[in-house]
Amino acid sequence: MNDNNLHRRNVLKLLGLSAIAAVGVSAPFTLSAKEDDIIKLTQEQQKFMLEYEQWMDECIYIVRQQKQNPQSNELRQKMMTQSAVAEQWQPQLREFMKDKNFALVYLASIERMKKEI
Repeated sequence: MNDNNLHRRNVLKLLGLSAIAAVGVSAPFTLSAKEDDIIKLTQEQQKFMLEYEQWMDECIYIVRQQKQNPQSNELRQKMMTQSAVAEQWQPQLREFMKDKNFALVYLASIERMKKEI
């Protein structure tokens, strides 16, 4: 496996795709999230998604910068910091993923990140 595939795999793992697999969300939920589904999220889920979107924006920025400067230790450190945040979210994410509405919204949101990497 080359370094790019390994990096992509690590970033996807960072995004919580392992949490998705752990709760058994099936592929049809990845296709689209309707605006109505977002409204169905609890306040706690909405708060999580807002924080997650901000976190993801930062990750996308770092990934773009790493493509231009793959040897940057500063960017590696930033990604490690982002990874630590994602790890802290894993228990809460696993619980939220049991809700199909949340799973729809979450999976639609990570499509943006997957396209970047």
